[in-house]
Amino acid sequence: MVNTREAASKRPKLWGQFTSSPLWWWIGASALIGGLLSIPLILGDLAVTAWGMELSRESTLLQWWNDVAARSLFQGEPPGAQDLTYATLFLVLAVYFCALTPLWGPKASDIRLFAGYYLACMLLFLVANRGLKAFFGRARPLDVLREDQDYSSIWLIGPYGFSEAVSKGSFTSGHTTTAMFLLPLAFWLAHSSRRYLAWPVFALAVSWGALIGTGRVFRGSHYPGDVLWAMIICLWICAFAAYRLFDLDRRGQSPTMSSCWELRLTIWSALTLFALFAAVIGIKQMVFEPAWYWPLVTVLSTQLAWTGSIKTACLTRC
Repeated sequence: MVNTREAASKRPKLWGQFTSSPLWWWIGASALIGGLLSIPLILGDLAVTAWGMELSRESTLLQWWNDVAARSLFQGEPPGAQDLTYATLFLVLAVYFCALTPLWGPKASDIRLFAGYYLACMLLFLVANRGLKAFFGRARPLDVLREDQDYSSIWLIGPYGFSEAVSKGSFTSGHTTTAMFLLPLAFWLAHSSRRYLAWPVFALAVSWGALIGTGRVFRGSHYPGDVLWAMIICLWICAFAAYRLFDLDRRGQSPTMSSCWELRLTIWSALTLFALFAAVIGIKQMVFEPAWYWPLVTVLSTQLAWTGSIKTACLTRC
């Protein structure tokens, strides 16, 4: 009979990392849930959106919420739901730079770690959202229902050209991505002395994102699939940043980082993700909308992605 310990030692190290890291369980479980929920949306995405728009026309309350979910002071409008995210971002940014001062700095390494992790997640949210919009170019429901554009299902390339897709692409929902601002806090709490708060905050983050996303669907600005995958991708980013970039399992116990380590890691990881999207988009554009500069964009962005990944890896080992 083969000894259990000997059999385990013969397994590839990669398998041990795969099964032991919570990162893979987060990604695997959320991908499975997203995949199952996407099955009825492959053909029903547009129908659900049209039904939601019709429902909101008959409800003053839904119309009010749709407007609140879309509004922001930064767009010259009355206060809206998006302003909660911006206010939190400014607060965390202010706390981070205060933690770098000589007066507070030596006592605030844990605060620096949290603020750096939070800001990294939010910046990666933004890069991922814009990159996915630019790559997939999915037409907005309103454009499809007006028959100005053709419908494309989840994960399929849509009809928008590059310039239109960057600012107007439907997949994924930008408002939903912004609304997930509490999700990094949930992951941080899971690695702190207040772990009992992690799941309530996680539930609140998902609920708030779903509420904002519902408002966007009922307004006709997005499909349910855009909202669903915006939330899942934000979850992936938070998990990857927690377990691979900032290594909260280890650093959360005794954070010791050099000055501005979190800021440098945030910038390089965001640049790497941006470059990866630019390279993939460049390849796509060479196929669908050829132009002389796309090969150059692809080569330069690939080089930047390689350099950025090396810099990021070095910083994570610090």
